[in-house]
Amino acid sequence: MLGTIIKVFDDIRWAKNFLNQGEMKFSHVTVMQKIEDAARNDEREGKLQESYAVNIQENLPFVRIGDKHILDLEKMAADGLDIRGKNVKLRNFYTADVFIYSAAFIVEFYDDIQARFAEIKKFGPYAVVIKNCQEFLSRVQSVLPQVQVGRVVYTNTPQTIFEKPLKYSLESELRFVTQGEKNSDKTLFKHVGSLQDIAYICDVSYFDNLAFAFELSKKSHL
Repeated sequence: MLGTIIKVFDDIRWAKNFLNQGEMKFSHVTVMQKIEDAARNDEREGKLQESYAVNIQENLPFVRIGDKHILDLEKMAADGLDIRGKNVKLRNFYTADVFIYSAAFIVEFYDDIQARFAEIKKFGPYAVVIKNCQEFLSRVQSVLPQVQVGRVVYTNTPQTIFEKPLKYSLESELRFVTQGEKNSDKTLFKHVGSLQDIAYICDVSYFDNLAFAFELSKKSHL
């Protein structure tokens, strides 16, 4: 199976830093919620929910949901919704405290290769194309063992940090996630070392050639 990891940049300097130093700029999910760039903006980024099946005792004045939220049962009863003495399902909505680095991961079996390459062009004019995906992921796991890596699943009801709404599916996102750290500017720079032996820089106009190569590879396997 032909698979390629591609990171698109809006500045050639960041592309060179990634190629030469393996520099990965992780951003907190709250940055992605507010970013002005329409291509990257996602107000729902990192907004998750947890569900709890709870048996509410009759004399309980309040119940805690998750780590931070308290449900005032007495006030709810006074307002006409008394759930004390009942089995209920509660949901807690929260924003994940994590930093994210994203790239695209495109494989040959996709039917819409051209559309996927066209979609990731919107992130900038320059790209680093990683030819040996397995080697790159091995380096990330070796140098940054705390980072979780996974392909994003696109669904109508995203509930984890590795899920996003269906409308973003053409982005073909590969996501690198690390837990929150005390950092006032909401940005973390991590380095995995030079990628010059397994990657190269190109203009995104080269994506047309890549898409053609993917389609040829797919036909050869039919």
